Amino acid sequence: GFAFGPEAVTVSTGATVTWTNLDSADHTVTQNGALLDSPDLATDDTYEVTFDESGSYEYFCKFHPAMQATITVEG
Repeated sequence: GFAFGPEAVTVSTGATVTWTNLDSADHTVTQNGALLDSPDLATDDTYEVTFDESGSYEYFCKFHPAMQATITVEG
């Protein structure tokens, strides 16, 4: 559906977040010059990151820049 779902998530420090591409188009999880930098994700591909530091992590799809979301890490 050309959107991250959900668009905003809050997790605790040390949590691992897994993205799964359920769309028919390729997507990425990309953050400019930072922690999030997935390879191109085809249908059913996954990408996983463990968040060791609190903060706000905004990201987008490099193919579809209007696809944006945020992870807030607390603790």
